[in-house]
Amino acid sequence: ENNSVGNGILDQPLTQVGDLPPDTTNSSWSGAVRGTSYDCAVVAYNSAGSVTSNVVAYTAPYWPSASFSYSPVNPSSGITITLNDTSNLFGFSATSRSWTFDTSGGFEHLTPPATGSSEQIKYSDAGTYTEIMRVDTSQGFCSAANNIPLGGAPKIKFREF
Repeated sequence: ENNSVGNGILDQPLTQVGDLPPDTTNSSWSGAVRGTSYDCAVVAYNSAGSVTSNVVAYTAPYWPSASFSYSPVNPSSGITITLNDTSNLFGFSATSRSWTFDTSGGFEHLTPPATGSSEQIKYSDAGTYTEIMRVDTSQGFCSAANNIPLGGAPKIKFREF
């Protein structure tokens, strides 16, 4: 059913989500699209036919999104690589962070654990290494992985005099 509340608060059609039993003090609705803004209206009718309404603006929150960068951009074996958390947590705070490093074809957590927003690692052999970062927030966790290709150590050419 479409209704309009023409009291200056909301002058557009409403989509009726459902009828609630009398004396209901709270309810929930699912189906909001993250990042979308909604005007949520409660329209109450009493037995005399009077209408009361209240409109609340609501924006469905985004989920935190994990990402990280590394430098240098084209690392070589034997060089320290810095990993930097570039996650977008959409206003939520990280409650914990963990990094998992690719070592000899397997993954390992460092001891003590790598938990900072910036970490460093060094590999002695050329190859492609996968690094994984997990960020926990009050809304859950998110993770990201990057494949980091390492070239061989730079070769130095000497000239004879």
